[in-house]
Amino acid sequence: MSVQSIESSRDALSGRPATEILSEMSDALRDVKSCVVTAHIAPDGDALGSCVGLVLGLRQIGKAATAVFTDELPDRYRELLPHGVVERVTPEELAKRSVDWFVVLDTSEPERIGTLQPVFFADGVKRMCLDHHQTYKSGRYQHELIITEAPATGSLVLAFLETLGVTLTPEIAHALWIAIATDTGWFRFSNTGEWALRDASRLVSHGIEVESLHDQLYHDLSLPRARLVGHVLKNACTEHGGKLLWSFLSLEDRGSVSLRELDGVIDYLKAIREAQIIAVIVQTGPDSFKISLRARGEANVERIARSFGGGGHVKAAGCRFAGTLDELVELLRSRTGEQLLGP
Repeated sequence: MSVQSIESSRDALSGRPATEILSEMSDALRDVKSCVVTAHIAPDGDALGSCVGLVLGLRQIGKAATAVFTDELPDRYRELLPHGVVERVTPEELAKRSVDWFVVLDTSEPERIGTLQPVFFADGVKRMCLDHHQTYKSGRYQHELIITEAPATGSLVLAFLETLGVTLTPEIAHALWIAIATDTGWFRFSNTGEWALRDASRLVSHGIEVESLHDQLYHDLSLPRARLVGHVLKNACTEHGGKLLWSFLSLEDRGSVSLRELDGVIDYLKAIREAQIIAVIVQTGPDSFKISLRARGEANVERIARSFGGGGHVKAAGCRFAGTLDELVELLRSRTGEQLLGP
């Protein structure tokens, strides 16, 4: 059996070789002047690191490139990524710009890029996509590459930059390390295979301070965020004989802590024995909620998130819900029970 890599991978939708598609993407960008890059709303480490790494690479070969989001960057990443690469824009501002190609990373779903969707998916716009999440649709991009076996979108960006002839610099390596390391749980999750470790070896040779980065991302809690961890643990409930573990943060619990500061809070529940599906429900309004999901063992949370209109990975996913907390918990109980208890 061959070791999984970009060279042996095929696009999940078309079945075409990944290297062939990357070559076509490279040719498409070869003579253009400007590119705008984005990823999904509430961007995580993979989304941000991939966007920054690609923008830096495109700038190196003479493109006017920038990464755009409507949200502010999560606090934990803001000081780790170079200034002047990521820009916060409104859809109206972006629509006025002259852009040759739009690039979507770490999602292929138009609705997942939020209010920028009408700009990126306007008639006549040229767009391409690199992603490693499962999808069931195609035809929305002139060029798209989706490889679900890839450890992170950052790994696909690394391969794309190589195809473009970009020289790997410490700044690019730093951004892509954040992408791959965070999406593999600092190389602990089940997507940590030889592909992820080969990429990590290439990146770390460019002077990345692994311990310092880990501490900045995971051991640098503000006091309000640390107190929220206490609320998450205190509010934890179990269902299905302990196989489903969920917790809830109300608007009152959150106080002034923003949603972007809650990234990673769910990981404190993953160590609890017997839990196979873990959910953290965060209240965002009177009858609206954001749900983060994680899986252990054979459980699949991507399927559950998709049933709520969200998405993600088999082991990590998320979604939104409008309704009451009781309605949400009942649906969560039912949909997880289908997996955890069987027919």
